Amino acid sequence: MNALSVKLGDVDVGILEHFEDESEAFTFSDEYLESHIDSRPILGQIFEDRFPKPIHVGGPIGWFSHLLPQGVMRRWRSRLLRIDEEDTFTLLTQLGENLPGALTLSPTEPLVRKRTESKRGQTVSRSQLFSFSLAGAQWKLSARLAGRGLTTNANAQGTEYIAKFHSPEYPDLPRCEFATMHWARASGILTPVFELRKVTDFDSVPEDLPIGNGDVYVCERFDRKNTRRIHMEDFAQILDRPCGNEQYRGSYEEIARVLQWIAFESLEEFLKLVVFCVICGNGDAHLKNFSVLYYDGRSASLAPAYDIVATVAYLASDQLALELGGAKHFKNVKLSRFDVFATCLGWTNEKLHGFIVEFATDAISKWKLAEVQDNFTHHQREKIDLHVNLISKQIT
Repeated sequence: MNALSVKLGDVDVGILEHFEDESEAFTFSDEYLESHIDSRPILGQIFEDRFPKPIHVGGPIGWFSHLLPQGVMRRWRSRLLRIDEEDTFTLLTQLGENLPGALTLSPTEPLVRKRTESKRGQTVSRSQLFSFSLAGAQWKLSARLAGRGLTTNANAQGTEYIAKFHSPEYPDLPRCEFATMHWARASGILTPVFELRKVTDFDSVPEDLPIGNGDVYVCERFDRKNTRRIHMEDFAQILDRPCGNEQYRGSYEEIARVLQWIAFESLEEFLKLVVFCVICGNGDAHLKNFSVLYYDGRSASLAPAYDIVATVAYLASDQLALELGGAKHFKNVKLSRFDVFATCLGWTNEKLHGFIVEFATDAISKWKLAEVQDNFTHHQREKIDLHVNLISKQIT
């Protein structure tokens, strides 16, 4: 099996092919090439840049690879499917019906060569249970509401959620993410619906899933609306970064410049989100933790905030995941570091600084509320409070 049909909903976009030398090629379909631009949904910004030419690279095409999980989640999925975890193409083949966004990948005839009988061509038996792909390294499952509980059955109907579980390296991580997201929402950040649940609320979970104290962070999927799939891509895909550590290479102003061109109306929300990440001490806001949605298939807008965690409660590092105005250390973040946002927004630096000070002052005041702090553990509160006191002197 060496070719996958690439579709967005009912639209045949093209074919992804894997060759014996491990190279891959993506070719647009004739239907997609001949369609009017207004009815042609966007697969991804890199494909828009290279349209109508095919893409052929010496290994996996990074944009598709970013649809797969990383770390422990990738090892678990590979083991469950009995696939080599380095075999990106076969993983995409097996998980292609339930990928992030509106994209589906399904086996088809290759364009340039006959099907060959090989290990890659063998069909792997798949259960509908846990048959999904979610990007990221933390333990997470796709789930749907089922009465008062949640089911992991992929055939179930209704609102779909992402459930994030205990991480042995970071105690009480689900609670910390819930608490940080609650603080973000209280500060005016656009968030999806989320809550803190228990493992016992699920009808089935993998045997090797770490449970900890049983807390589970549950977040409504914003790329699903009833039976409709909404296409999305993250900024590691948009900026064409390889998978892995490269998602930490870049800057927040780089994202801002892209949004200036493809989603200008979202720039102000992105600015608030970056400021909040600085205030709460989120040192893991990398390229994959920001995405755009294509609600109508073509117009991009910033996705609601996700994966916001006050990592200063855990990490000894005092750095941002990406650069901000040439700085990465929290202690070096000052108002002037945000000045590129003024250019992108068409504001004066004075207006920009006033906006940041007003937002930051409000977000810090929200931190001081019992209804925000009480969601964190005592240890987490102590760590975050030290950080907030530092940042408040620098940007308010």
